[in-house]
Amino acid sequence: MDKFFRLSERKTTVKTEFIAGMITFFAMVYILMVNANMFANPFGDGSNPLGVSYGAIYIATAISAVIGTVLEGILANLPLAQASGMGLNAFSYIPFV
Repeated sequence: MDKFFRLSERKTTVKTEFIAGMITFFAMVYILMVNANMFANPFGDGSNPLGVSYGAIYIATAISAVIGTVLEGILANLPLAQASGMGLNAFSYIPFV
């Protein structure tokens, strides 16, 4: 494992990488749920003006995250996770009061 991932060259251990992987996993789960909720219920009032379901957005976000993360790992050999950014789409989630 050390030879393939070059852990000693990068001055890390399997334990450190495992903990980092768990933290990344929970961050990705959070992104999946929040992103799907923002698009399925953009105004926070139960209406669905976009006409898409929570499940459809959840799956689309998950598939795009998997593809981006696998490509990053295979092509660049880097331990990075890719997911939808929640910067601009979070502004549309602010309820209009």
